[in-house]
Amino acid sequence: MKLKKIIIGAVLCAALCLQPAAAADYVIHPQLDELIDLYTEYSLHGVGRETAVEEMLAKLLADRPGLLDDMGNALLTARDNYGGYYTDTVTEGIFYSDSFYGYGIRIDGKTASNGHNYNTVIKQVFGYSPAARAGLRPGDEIIKIDGVSVDCLGMQAVSHFLACGDKTGLTIRRGGEDITVLMDKSAVTVPPLYFTTDEKTKTALIEIEHFRDISLFYELHELLAYLEYYEFGNLIIDLRGNPGGSTDVMLECLNLFVAGEGAVLCSVVFKDGELLQRGSHDTLLTNGDGEYYMLWTAQAQHYKF
Repeated sequence: MKLKKIIIGAVLCAALCLQPAAAADYVIHPQLDELIDLYTEYSLHGVGRETAVEEMLAKLLADRPGLLDDMGNALLTARDNYGGYYTDTVTEGIFYSDSFYGYGIRIDGKTASNGHNYNTVIKQVFGYSPAARAGLRPGDEIIKIDGVSVDCLGMQAVSHFLACGDKTGLTIRRGGEDITVLMDKSAVTVPPLYFTTDEKTKTALIEIEHFRDISLFYELHELLAYLEYYEFGNLIIDLRGNPGGSTDVMLECLNLFVAGEGAVLCSVVFKDGELLQRGSHDTLLTNGDGEYYMLWTAQAQHYKF
């Protein structure tokens, strides 16, 4: 039985709602704040700061609709480093497919001294990909794309550059040395997991890439049996960068690590920290009025087995 499709819930605010407050209560950007203050003070239209900001955003998006993706991403990552805004095309490639057409890298922002991500580093290189064949490694800092400097442009700009065209000349910085590689895009397969072992300490590291497909459960089951047979006593599971996937697959994998039946695997916690429900998956599904049941059934209607 193979899981064909999952649902990804995404919320994009259609308007920016700012609570009435003095200009000093929040800061957008020093120069922009000064301009907005001058505009609201001397403009003949007699608008307040909140209205000025709303009209500015509406006009900006009307003139440059291509900025919507960047603004959506900024909104969802402003208070949550694990958030993100995904277009339909990107969502289809990341969440619904085990393969994509590209260079085979996952990128991340490099944090500057002020806490913002200006430069871009390679976070992961997928095996047997153009990037792997070119010798790129995690931690390489992307400096130029096709000879154009992307220094301080940020991760979104680098992502857009890489999305254009079918080939690129990528200049990266590694250990103080600049290296340029040429790559052509090709089909890249994303395996559900990677693992490495340290025989000396009998430690295994399992990196789970996604929870999209039930094949992950079978691969993980076989891998755990292998590690047990060869007496590996230490296990590290790395979920960093994992975009999520099917709750079914997550629960099946989690069951491999929980002894006995009726163990609590699921809970529903409201955003203010209030615990709404807690219990086993089967128990929570029996409560047809509960939050867990409503979330589960909303998700399940998008599955195909």
